[in-house]
Amino acid sequence: VSYGPSGYTFFRLNMIKSFFFNVLLILGSLAIFTLMLEGGVRLAQAFDLVPVLDKKSLSVLGSTSEEHSAKLVVSKNAVLALEYDVNDPQINRFGMRDRPYELSASQGVSRIVAMGDSVTFGLGVALENTYSKKLELALNREAPAGQSFQVMNFGVSGYSTDSELELFQLKARLFKPDVVVVGYAMNDPIHTSSLALAAAATIKKDNDFENLAKKSQLLAWAKMNWIKARSGLNAMSVYEPFYAIESERWTSVVESMKSFKLLAQDDGFHLVVVVFPVLYDFEDYPFEGYRQQVLQLLNELDIDYIDLLDPYSEFRADEFRVMPNDSWHPNEFGHKIAADKLQSYLEDAGLLVDKNETVK
Repeated sequence: VSYGPSGYTFFRLNMIKSFFFNVLLILGSLAIFTLMLEGGVRLAQAFDLVPVLDKKSLSVLGSTSEEHSAKLVVSKNAVLALEYDVNDPQINRFGMRDRPYELSASQGVSRIVAMGDSVTFGLGVALENTYSKKLELALNREAPAGQSFQVMNFGVSGYSTDSELELFQLKARLFKPDVVVVGYAMNDPIHTSSLALAAAATIKKDNDFENLAKKSQLLAWAKMNWIKARSGLNAMSVYEPFYAIESERWTSVVESMKSFKLLAQDDGFHLVVVVFPVLYDFEDYPFEGYRQQVLQLLNELDIDYIDLLDPYSEFRADEFRVMPNDSWHPNEFGHKIAADKLQSYLEDAGLLVDKNETVK
């Protein structure tokens, strides 16, 4: 069959129309299928068969409840970078998430100061469920007549080890503690200011995800799983620069621990470090190399420590998470284990004897 010029042109136009019609048909079918899927997701959510996605579905920053967090403000002190707003109802006049204290302790009162980051602060859990307050309650329950304990929570979200040292020297040291607990988290080499920028970026990501979830639960589900698959756990590549032996940030951890040790000798308080694990698979713990590096440092400096990986490993990592996606902040269960281990340590070390008792 042969076509003249006009016939050939007509044939080509029909082919093009057919092509675009088929494309539109496919796109239309996909759109209808997508709407059906979206409707199916919404229907399943209406019957509580699948969860409704919102900003908390992707959040890794812990609870957004005001009673379980506190307002941070920029500090004039560059080492601290951030401080808690003393006008926040959760915060006392010394910048602690705690009740008011006098600088001088009463007769028979032993003081324990807990330094640390958001883990020690207790992001996502009520104050009374933090390890410092659980420890305080347990110690006072068993204390003999005339003796009591104050466990003071100086944890500040985002603090690095050098920021914790600075805060101890500026404020916590004024309370003349008998015991100082330093809560160590695996991101402690990262400076506070850097973590603050990362937190701001995470908040923006959570807000963007919430806006998407309001438009389409289906697209939000797809994005959430894509992000999780893309971000996968690669702890060595993420944290390697901060744990490099000669790096400025790891050196800051080493020097801060040395300073804590010297202050303990000068002031006469007992120093113990509590090493909190990251809440990932404990059987194939990806932070094991960094954990060993921290424990080796503490051994070299002859600093007592409590490694919580072993007691935590008796359970699944997700049983400790304050939120499903939060691998950093332990829930009440995790804080209780920390408090129990601290209590046992203090008892075994003979540190619960009344400091005002005369030794015969």
